[in-house]
Amino acid sequence: MNHLLYLFTYPYGLIWFGMFIGFAVDWMGTVYLWAGADQESNDYLRESFLDHYNDTIDNIPWVGMLYYTDHPDGSYSLRWKAFLSAMNLVSINCGSLCAMLYFGYSIVKVLKDPNFGMSKKSKKMQVQLFKVLAIQTIIPCCCNYTPVGMLFICPLLGIDLGEYTNGIALLVSLYPFLDPIVVLCLVSDYRHAIMKRLCRRRRRLSTSTNPNCISHACDTAFSTTRRQPINTIQQNAYMSSTVKIQSGI
Repeated sequence: MNHLLYLFTYPYGLIWFGMFIGFAVDWMGTVYLWAGADQESNDYLRESFLDHYNDTIDNIPWVGMLYYTDHPDGSYSLRWKAFLSAMNLVSINCGSLCAMLYFGYSIVKVLKDPNFGMSKKSKKMQVQLFKVLAIQTIIPCCCNYTPVGMLFICPLLGIDLGEYTNGIALLVSLYPFLDPIVVLCLVSDYRHAIMKRLCRRRRRLSTSTNPNCISHACDTAFSTTRRQPINTIQQNAYMSSTVKIQSGI
């Protein structure tokens, strides 16, 4: 696979950057030109929006797709503009998901190859990073691809999600929060650094709030100095206890 590394150098690396820009422009153009609200979709959702949110839909900007148009005779027809825009957005999601699965399989295949020259430490780090990538693939499947796919497909099948779409928005917003936590928990260097800092902070708080810990630490430090003879330390302890008894403490 080393003969393909030139694809990540200049000017071939611009291809990957262009792909990201192309997907972003495709998504933005589809939503802006085809998935915007119109009068027919506003009339369709006006009553439902008023029941659930107690507000008129004309006062709130929103993006959505109405797949069918109802006719006075009871029939309906497919709105091709909304249908094609939804299929385009679903294809972008499916394309990125398939790319993650393909590259994940390629990484597993390379790591299991016994002829692949790699030190034990480097292989351990690669295995940890692969676990991170695997979980980072599962998280968007649960928080992004599946709920957003339901948001596109269920209205096409005539399934009314209603107020459950608020839960979908919550799941999508959790993805940026969960993604970096996976890296901090699974990569051993990051995990050990965090645990070391937390333990250090806990020891600092315990010594500042618990005077017994301070006195114990001082006694330990005093006993380890070994600057006084043992009989002198015992004599001082005896005199201190005698003073305390006489003073009634």
